[in-house]
Order: sequence, then C-alpha cells, then structure tokens
Amino acid sequence: NNYNIKIFLSISGTTGLSDLKNDLKWTKKKFYLFDEPNYDKVVEKSKDIFKNHDKNLSLKEFPLIHKGFRHYHHKVYKFILSYIVEFLNFLTTLKGKKSMKTDIFLSGHSLGSTTALVTGMNLSFIDLNINIITFSQPRVGDFAFNKYLYTILYKNRNIKYIRFYAKGDPIIKTPKKVDKYGYQNLSEFIKKYKLEPLSNYIEHNTNNGFENCIQVIKKNISSITFMRFMHSTQIYEKY
Repeated sequence: NNYNIKIFLSISGTTGLSDLKNDLKWTKKKFYLFDEPNYDKVVEKSKDIFKNHDKNLSLKEFPLIHKGFRHYHHKVYKFILSYIVEFLNFLTTLKGKKSMKTDIFLSGHSLGSTTALVTGMNLSFIDLNINIITFSQPRVGDFAFNKYLYTILYKNRNIKYIRFYAKGDPIIKTPKKVDKYGYQNLSEFIKKYKLEPLSNYIEHNTNNGFENCIQVIKKNISSITFMRFMHSTQIYEKY
C-alpha cells in the first residue's frame, strides 16, 4: 500500500556546435535563481551560517553564473519544470490514499551537469527529496553563487548533491579562477572559508584505485587524447 516514487531526469552534455558555443561564453551574467519570496528566504537563512566568517560572505548580491551555462539552462528548464509539474499533479491524486516517499534525481555530464545543479537549486523549495548527481562538472558560478548553494544544502538536508570528477580532466578546472570572487566549485568555496563540511554534499574522484592503470594509459597516448579520455563518459560508466 506504499508508494516509493522516483523520477529521473538526465541532461545531456555538449552534443553539437550550438552547445560548444555555450561552453565558450565564459563571461559572467546575473542569474535570478529564485522568485522574490524564495530569494528572501535564502538571505534570511544565510545570516546565522556566515555571521562568524568573512564579512564578504553576507548575502547581498545576486549570483553570477557562466553566460553559456545560463543560456543552456534557460533552453531546457521550461521542459524540465513542465515535466515535474505534471508529475506533482499526478501525486495530488495519490495523497491521502497512500503513504509516499518521493525522490527526484537530476543528473548530467559536463554542460548537462551545470543545468542539473542549477535546476536542483531552483527546485529546493519543493517538499520532495532532490538528488543532484553531476559528472565532470565545470565551475558554474562565482563567489555569490556558491554562497547560495552552500546555504541551500546547509538548511535543507532533503537535498543531496554528489559530484563525480576525474583528476586529469581539464574541464573540471574551467572556467579559470581570476580572483577570489571568480569562478569556483563548492569544495573550493568550503575550503577557502573553512566552512563546516556538509553531510549531503559528496565528491568522488573516480581515479581512486585506478591510478596505475591511468598512468599506463597516459604514457601510451597523446596529451590531447588523454584529456579527452579523462573527460569522456567512459570514465563514469560504472557509476
């Protein structure tokens, strides 16, 4: 008599010239992650988290994200949202009749991983379990973006974020950090400000246990081919 409902949304990475153009739009643009009421909630929740840290950690500004990633997210978000709304409408026909556990899984590789992450942040105020799983994710946004992400994960343990990466993949280190307020991933942000680790944020280096094998591969192929291999989905097949 119990429902255990799972919905999976997998977002593809770079597949054509238009996606490649998005990858190369490295300038930062304002991104309004939430509607106004939810933006206020994030600001309020952040005050007690960052009060004992650098004054620059106060949430006063909107986050900036990679222009190309923003464009790609806008392109697919309406579809994702309409699909989830349809799913939520379906749930209303079941509530009160059955007990349910509901999970939404958002995953993506490379360019797709950036949309999976931002979409998960946008859905963080829905009363469901949100699971964000990214593979070979580049740096998505700036200093402010990571403040929002940290706050959301800190205050809502129903959201889980797992980041898989391969050391040697050049994409995970792009866009390049220009200054301390520039592009960074969540781990870099947490480490820089010595923030409390998050139990619902996990990162996994897929090279672990395969170091010798990877070194053999590296010695026998060109540097460019090796970097392409380390970024490929082949690295993550077992996951």
